[in-house]
Amino acid sequence: MMNSTRENLHQQASAGSKAPADLDASATSIDTPVATVSDVKAELGNRPVHFEELVERCMGNIDLATRLLDQSQEYLAKDLRLLKQFGGTGDPIEVTRLAHRLKGATATIGAYELSETFMQIEQCGRTGETATVSACLLELDNEWARFIECVTDLCGQK
Repeated sequence: MMNSTRENLHQQASAGSKAPADLDASATSIDTPVATVSDVKAELGNRPVHFEELVERCMGNIDLATRLLDQSQEYLAKDLRLLKQFGGTGDPIEVTRLAHRLKGATATIGAYELSETFMQIEQCGRTGETATVSACLLELDNEWARFIECVTDLCGQK
């Protein structure tokens, strides 16, 4: 990653982070509804990875956030290969299981578009709609390419 990009990320993370004293004041009640993936997407825009949010989840530690992204792409790629394999054989149980796991993992790291696609695949797997799973897997290739490009840029890989 270029130094100016890293410095920019540090500045953005510092501007959005809260001091521990501020955290108690901003806590919401237990009755406050949790935001959905769609809510967060609408608020943060249409980027493949919402890095600033991930940095906040990592308590402002940009190095931890970039390590999480860097390491996640390897294990996500393995599960993605399996998902495509089971999607091609029409195994709805494995498709559902893998799509569910990938949905959660990608949402956790702020890759909401990918998570949304995995959610669609999971729902199709639950209902046994194998033709729709195949269509979603084609869409997934585009989202995955955007994700890898973004992670490569953020982590400074070649």
